[in-house]
Amino acid sequence: MNFWQQLSNKQQNIIAELFIELAVASYFIHKVFGLSASTEWVSMEVGWIVGKTIVFAIIASIILMSFINYRGEEPADERDHRIAAKANSVAYISLYAGICIVIGLISNAHIAGDYLFQGKGLTMDYFHILFALTAALVLSSIIKSCTQLYLYQWGKL
Repeated sequence: MNFWQQLSNKQQNIIAELFIELAVASYFIHKVFGLSASTEWVSMEVGWIVGKTIVFAIIASIILMSFINYRGEEPADERDHRIAAKANSVAYISLYAGICIVIGLISNAHIAGDYLFQGKGLTMDYFHILFALTAALVLSSIIKSCTQLYLYQWGKL
């Protein structure tokens, strides 16, 4: 029997969501780091990258979710609600920790730059802050999906 067929509809949806999150994050990182150093971060080019990333995420979600859910979704039971609640709480804690780290980096950028880079300073412009906050959101979502998969397979609630 195929591994994919052994999984429940909910697990298949979570794996598809995780795949989409990783693909969208990879696409965005590849496009942003592919920009030339002279590109202004408020330029039209960055706006196009963000727009393409959003369209890519929507199209990928529609295709994958319609492929998985062509038979219809399973109704949620009490276990599904407990797993979702536990995964949301873990994701919330990871998001909170990520935002605290970003705030710490912003507030201590000059001190850390003097210490780590021998007085050259560590500057955090708007792009770095935006990228760090986006990374915190994406990591939180990935942690949520991984927590749900773990709880469905091996979790004891």
